[in-house]
Amino acid sequence: MDKLELLNKIIAAHQVIRGSLSSVGVAVADREAMFSLEKEQSHWTPGQPGDLAQKHAKCEEAMGQLGQALKEHFAMEERHLPSLFGDLLMRGLLLEHRDLIEGLERARAMVAASNPEGLSREQSLERQSNIRVVIENLSRRVEDHASQEEIIFDMLKRALEENPSG
Repeated sequence: MDKLELLNKIIAAHQVIRGSLSSVGVAVADREAMFSLEKEQSHWTPGQPGDLAQKHAKCEEAMGQLGQALKEHFAMEERHLPSLFGDLLMRGLLLEHRDLIEGLERARAMVAASNPEGLSREQSLERQSNIRVVIENLSRRVEDHASQEEIIFDMLKRALEENPSG
């Protein structure tokens, strides 16, 4: 695979990551909506037992898929980009990847520990709000990271198109 193909492949992979981010956002919102219905409307009965538990599991699954997608994507970048980035930029990229994975792991731990059973309405709403903020911040950081990379990739592509031998 030549350098231009590699850059285009990585940029396409960013779209997959963006889709995973969207899935996490939907799962968090879905879990939050189900939780609110169960807490606010005592006469409301879910369609089947364990609806909230299913929504919680769906949220955890979406975050697991995002984590796997990020790790695979980062591994590909870390394997193929050193020759294009050089040592200093590559070290910066590795630090960014580490920070994003650590942020994801903190978010996953927060969701895993967020069993709403036995909490007051206020405690539950606060926990849900905290999870939403953490997920939104993580999503913004991943999106910002991808956008910054794409700026660098566009510069590299321009240079390679002008001088294909690198």
